[in-house]
Amino acid sequence: FISEAIDQTRGWFYALLIDSDDDAATFRSDMAEAVGKLHPHSRPFDFLVAAHHALGEQHEAVALMEHGIAEHCEPMGDTPLHDNCMAWYWSLAGVHEDDALRRIDRALTLTGDRSDFLDTKAMVHLARGEYTEAFRAAKAAARLSPDDVYMLWQVERIGALADQESER
Repeated sequence: FISEAIDQTRGWFYALLIDSDDDAATFRSDMAEAVGKLHPHSRPFDFLVAAHHALGEQHEAVALMEHGIAEHCEPMGDTPLHDNCMAWYWSLAGVHEDDALRRIDRALTLTGDRSDFLDTKAMVHLARGEYTEAFRAAKAAARLSPDDVYMLWQVERIGALADQESER
């Protein structure tokens, strides 16, 4: 399944389902096989960053993040798209959370509400442990793109995390 879907978010989703060391080993094997079949320029660096971060493999997550930023964000110049891209990668790797929030807030101020930018804002808040704010941003993103299954999944996933956090 992952070899056909690694170019989509499903690789990241798969990583979030890991419950044991055996699951993690299987995932690593599946991911290595799938990524090996892709042209280097076709690799979804952002979701690979998220998968490695979810596995607790921070060194790999940061290395992939740096490569993804160089390839995807830097060519955008000083634009709201660049700010969104940087905030996205940082949130997926769990680094520079304060800078990520400043970047995505600036991008949203300059562009107005965009579902992709609001999704980034949700991920930034999630990285910061701000579950209620993450849920609000994810919900706003889904309202702007109600036909996007990913956005709906984010609302459900982040809403469940927010509920768990409020029960503590």
